[in-house]
Amino acid sequence: MNKYLKVLLISIILLISFLLNFENNISYGQNKNTMDELISISEEEEYLNKKINDLNYILKNKRYYKSFENNYNFISLEKRVSINSLKYIQINLLKILSENELNNCKKAKELLIKEVKMEKEEILKNSDSTYVKGRWPLENHFFVSSEYGYRVHPITNKLSFHTGIDIPAPKNTKVLASDDGIVIFAGYKKGYGNVVEIDHFDNKQTLYAHNNSISVKVGDVVKRGQVISHVGSTGNSTGNHVHFEVKINNKRINPIYGVNKEK
Repeated sequence: MNKYLKVLLISIILLISFLLNFENNISYGQNKNTMDELISISEEEEYLNKKINDLNYILKNKRYYKSFENNYNFISLEKRVSINSLKYIQINLLKILSENELNNCKKAKELLIKEVKMEKEEILKNSDSTYVKGRWPLENHFFVSSEYGYRVHPITNKLSFHTGIDIPAPKNTKVLASDDGIVIFAGYKKGYGNVVEIDHFDNKQTLYAHNNSISVKVGDVVKRGQVISHVGSTGNSTGNHVHFEVKINNKRINPIYGVNKEK
């Protein structure tokens, strides 16, 4: 059998096999912790998105086949066209497989997020609280240099409301996620400098500002205590520290009430 036909048949068999098993692939890693599985699936989702983008680029830019064709200079133009056509089919099949797998990941991710929320609801069921307390965002640095509430702003010297607390620490000290969650913002904000914001599945959101550097990106699933950034003095700041905020149902609260000081 022509070797190119063999490759084509194998590609088709792989596609059929994948489609037959599509529904069965949605739940995997049953022995893993829910958050670990959520992180694993999110990483797979990111990989597949990049892969699909690369395949789309190749399909739209045929010059990518030039090096492939140059390996077959000894055959006729007609043969080279045949090889290109086969390669095109293979890439399209690979794209279909990847897109189906990506859909699988998205479904599994949605189910796991629901599971995490249910776990938190279970924790809160016999509690008077509406959210789970997080951990302190820095290790071994517990002094608060500026409390939540009205203060004289250190730069403008005017009375203003401070929406979080300031925790001083040396430059590049690790900043830790207060609780399990998904990164909803990672970038620069006027006044705040380099900022990370996390949604925590239980009506709680946290913000970490003035970072020197950011270690996560939007969409990343992070675990309680994971490094998300490093202390700095970006934005409107008079020294290295973390400005830490907590929101419950989109309303800011005193962050002291939203965390436990863990050593």
